[in-house]
Amino acid sequence: MLVAVVAVSSLDIPCAAQTAPPTLAKITPSGAQRGTRATVTIEGTNIAGATRLIFSEPGLSSEITATKEIPVEKPEMPKGVVRTDAPIDDKARKYQVTAVISIAADAPHGVHGFRLETPLGVSNLLRFAVSALPETLERESKEAAPQQVTLPAAIVGALGTAGDADAYAFHASAGEDMVFQVVARPLGARLDSVLRLLDARGKVIAENNDMDLNRDAVLTWHVAESGTYTLTIEDVEHGGGKDGYGYRIYAGALPYVAAAFPLGVSAADGGTVALTGVNLGAATAAIPARPTARAGAIVPVPVTPPGGQALNRKSIALGRYAEVMEAEPNDDIATAQRLTIPSTINGHVWTDGGKTPDAQRPARADADLFRFTARKGQAIIFDVTAQQLGSPLDAIIDVLDPGGRPVPRATIRCLAQTEIALNDPDSNRRSIRLAAWNEIDINDYLMVGDELLQVASMPTHPDDDIQLKSYRGGRLNYLDTSARNHSVGEAVYKVEVHEAGARLEPNGMPIFRVDYVNDDGGARYGGKDSRLHFEAPVDGDYILRLRDVRGLQGERFAYRLTAREPAPDFDVTFDPKSFNIPRGGRVSLTVTADRKDGFDGPIEVALHDLPPGITATSGTIPARADTTVLMVSASEDASFDARSATLPSMWRGPFEVRGVAALKLSARATIAGQEVTRDAEIVDPVSVVALAPKPDLVVTTNAQQIELAPGQEVTLTVSVERRNGFTGRVPVSVMNLPHGVRVNDIGLNGVMITEHETSRTMHIVAERWVEPQTQPILVVGRVEVNSPLRNESAALPVQLVIKRPVTTASR
Repeated sequence: MLVAVVAVSSLDIPCAAQTAPPTLAKITPSGAQRGTRATVTIEGTNIAGATRLIFSEPGLSSEITATKEIPVEKPEMPKGVVRTDAPIDDKARKYQVTAVISIAADAPHGVHGFRLETPLGVSNLLRFAVSALPETLERESKEAAPQQVTLPAAIVGALGTAGDADAYAFHASAGEDMVFQVVARPLGARLDSVLRLLDARGKVIAENNDMDLNRDAVLTWHVAESGTYTLTIEDVEHGGGKDGYGYRIYAGALPYVAAAFPLGVSAADGGTVALTGVNLGAATAAIPARPTARAGAIVPVPVTPPGGQALNRKSIALGRYAEVMEAEPNDDIATAQRLTIPSTINGHVWTDGGKTPDAQRPARADADLFRFTARKGQAIIFDVTAQQLGSPLDAIIDVLDPGGRPVPRATIRCLAQTEIALNDPDSNRRSIRLAAWNEIDINDYLMVGDELLQVASMPTHPDDDIQLKSYRGGRLNYLDTSARNHSVGEAVYKVEVHEAGARLEPNGMPIFRVDYVNDDGGARYGGKDSRLHFEAPVDGDYILRLRDVRGLQGERFAYRLTAREPAPDFDVTFDPKSFNIPRGGRVSLTVTADRKDGFDGPIEVALHDLPPGITATSGTIPARADTTVLMVSASEDASFDARSATLPSMWRGPFEVRGVAALKLSARATIAGQEVTRDAEIVDPVSVVALAPKPDLVVTTNAQQIELAPGQEVTLTVSVERRNGFTGRVPVSVMNLPHGVRVNDIGLNGVMITEHETSRTMHIVAERWVEPQTQPILVVGRVEVNSPLRNESAALPVQLVIKRPVTTASR
């Protein structure tokens, strides 16, 4: 990638106290035609002295031509909202950077990410659209007549006021297949678009709101009669305004892929997928074999229309088992299709061959049934892949006996009852406020509606929530129950789990039954896609039923159903993937394991091939845990000037970017006596590490090792040295604590070193059941900034030693 750099030496580049990282707010315009040079303005804070834009794809380069400071607007509080937290004053200064982006003629059509490089490091990610079409700009007019446009074109506009609707008139010829694709959400817009197509008489002849899982509308239309037509766009909630309602509409007789089926092929053999859409030129696409690809790898479908690159692309999965096509009719027990284990079935939730339009609820919705044979105690995992590959199917699966009755999985006995208090937790919340918790403890199971949850930690003060066990931001559900929204006053039970059919003595409280059913796989698998872990209670035949939980169906409601026995494995990732590290500073890096099929052993992790001047600790994700935290350090004389980062491309092969680094992480574990290694796969755009000026904060602790026994506590003092004129308060986090070990008495604001303090002593407590172990913990202080990027400082790791419990005999 060629990048022209213009130094802006006359600017006063701030290195003020409480420095916010360079943070971008918006880019105008948000896209351009390839083969051109586009002048853009980028607004953000602390971006003075910007040197270049780093793009996620080769073929784009930049030249910074001007930078000016602009006023910082005070954020407006919505009416009726009272702010209870202290505002953050991070001394940020706002700038407008002007740049010229040169776009190669062969740059791929699509939305590409970029970061801005500055003396303070790299910015957060924004996105920029590149199209193969000439740009037609909206003309603001007081006249009611639609704006005349010539297609094909990229129509660029914005809904300027609430309730605004823009209209464009165009000529279309009979026999053409027209496409109108809105691109707004990927560019950061709030617009939830609605497209309508009107004939010359003003009658609506076609309309679209959301396309599958996307709030950007897409309309395809076959022209039956030549003439002038009008396209209108508005927000579904009639919104509009200065920012957040810009759009691009790719319009014309253009190639567009509506769907590809099946949603996957064998990795070993490859295969052919059928394409639906318009102006594609071919009805199929060949997927080459990739024998070395990992199971479940997602690959793009190669489409080469005669009219040039398609407006969009579809992806499919690569499987490791035999690929089988669903065969209708299979809607009831008598016609259930035979399912062999292991195998993958490719199918649709769709029965009437198009009589019911897509995404409609017919009188009797399709349900696909599959008969399989299992031995008593045999473990089988059923995975549905649909929404992960763009299908609108919201699957639910369950296992029935040969008579069509649900197979019971467990008996749930209630031991204590309380209720939800204060607010309504949605399906994503990792915590819940309870009216009382005196009979609840860490690791207890809770039944809320039909969700089975587990307590991760208890409230630390009266106005606190119970924290639930979670994974990557979502709460974990047990026995394949699915997350739901809940309401204040809803009953919450402390429960114990027994085998199905267990006979229990009455205790005056409810007893629930959990069957083999799953709606959403949740945080560990696929979100809305289903995953069910089944263990056969007896030898014999069973029925797996798959349907849409809403009762919808359609041609696009495709799925892959994989039935297999467990294959313990893992993958790893780390966060953040892109960050700035101060010269002479230390920051934290969280490594997360994706444990598969019951693997719960320890996983050793380490960064490798680090650039000169950068060092990092290694670590171990303990058995049954999901994360560990590493420390990354930069020397005061670290430099990336001679360094290049290899970045992945969505459209082409990897490419090099000079002057920044990209982290590489490997993990190692023993599974069934065999050593298994995995490298973290990075697919996030522009995942780079850059150097920043010396830190505003240095954090230290009074000990490099602390010891405590279960049921006891130990103190640890953390001290801060503020630099560069920073005088603010410092929130402190203790990372990598083992489960059951916590910082005690932290209060409403957590561990906080106020503006007038330089240290704080913490009390670390271990529950009585915590096992003996040694684990490094990381104490991190944070400089509060108004940015999605962090400004933090980590102390050197402290070895936490959990000793054996103190008993009378040992004393």
